[in-house]
Amino acid sequence: MTADNDLIEHLRDEEHAPAANAIAQRIEAIEHLPQGPLRARLCAAAHLMGGYQMMQLLEGDAETIRQLRRIADQIEAQTRRAN
Repeated sequence: MTADNDLIEHLRDEEHAPAANAIAQRIEAIEHLPQGPLRARLCAAAHLMGGYQMMQLLEGDAETIRQLRRIADQIEAQTRRAN
């Protein structure tokens, strides 16, 4: 790992929890509205697409693809553990 990679990993770890909490709070508030589950899914999809677009602008296509695959692998691993 380089110093840049270490910094990026540190920043990612520091920002992951607050971002996840903010999204969870928004989704929870939406769930109690009429058609809440549908609205919550749309909200989550909008956050994902916004994150994808920001990553693409900041990191480029190849790095964005790598990061999104890594996230998908993490989700899959957590789902397997939960079941």
